[in-house]
Amino acid sequence: MVSFEEMIRALDLKNVLLRFLMNVAHPFMKKTFKIDMDEVQAWVFKNVPECTLMNKVATIVVGAIVWQVVFLVLHYVMIPTFMNAFKNNAAIKHWHAMDERKKQWYTSYWHAIVHAFFSTAGAIYCFIYADGSVGTTWFHCNYYKFNMFPIQQYLNLLSAGYLLYDFVFCLRVAENDGLTYQTYAHHLLSIGGQMQGIYIGGFMGSICQLTWITEGSTPFVNLRQILAWHNMQDTTLYLMNGFMMTWSFFWFRVFFYNYMIFWKLQDYVMYRYESFWQTIPEHKHTITVIAIISYIMMYGLQLFWFSKILQGLLKALGIADAIQRTERIKKDEEDNKKVKQE
Repeated sequence: MVSFEEMIRALDLKNVLLRFLMNVAHPFMKKTFKIDMDEVQAWVFKNVPECTLMNKVATIVVGAIVWQVVFLVLHYVMIPTFMNAFKNNAAIKHWHAMDERKKQWYTSYWHAIVHAFFSTAGAIYCFIYADGSVGTTWFHCNYYKFNMFPIQQYLNLLSAGYLLYDFVFCLRVAENDGLTYQTYAHHLLSIGGQMQGIYIGGFMGSICQLTWITEGSTPFVNLRQILAWHNMQDTTLYLMNGFMMTWSFFWFRVFFYNYMIFWKLQDYVMYRYESFWQTIPEHKHTITVIAIISYIMMYGLQLFWFSKILQGLLKALGIADAIQRTERIKKDEEDNKKVKQE
């Protein structure tokens, strides 16, 4: 029987992607927006400086400051302007009824959405253009896969700056409940993971930065809570967002981790064991093993969260209740059968 992986390989998707970029996407960008992506990637690769220790520290600090500014603009300019323009709307009135602390917490969800667009776009760029070479992508070239280029390191550090800012924000604003403690743990582990990836470099560093693509599901996850704050749980928008949240979470998180672990990590760490470990300095072997184990554990968390999302969607569609009713009917029939036999 042909495996799913063999079916995907037979489709030759990586070359389909390359042909699409070279024959469709790049000509369109050049004709419509006067942007030559081949020149852009070459310029970025040439001009992004080496990520020295001082540059790393500075990038995290600057990143935290920039994300603070983004939050302030959202909280004091953009969101109030929108809410005041539609203040007579029934859903908008719920925002006006919030106290300042609750409004800051509300803004943090939009803030996370802004970061999600930034980090996802950065990951997509680095899948295709990080090496600065024409006609290559991460999927095509082992040299590409086994290097963490400076642009990837800086993007990683800017997102680490966001996590650092948001961690301090949660300490200041959030209530100390179970969800908040999960957020603390998530941010600390994520910051540690970014530092591990940059320290190890190579293949592990590369996938560490590329894994920011998983933030592609965050806009829908956060929008669910935002709509709930506006008391819009019974609207079509809420239901459609639930579909999109489930769909995006599966592809951006469950499928992505599955691809990285069972198609790439398994291939290099197990089947190409000797050559893989030769690409990593011996003094980094232990921390690399820790990073791999942590990455697999993150996949387990994605499966857990996806099961919760799927359960919520089934409940919203009424399927969960139908399953429960079917199980109760089946149980009643079995009980009646036992009574008759007695």
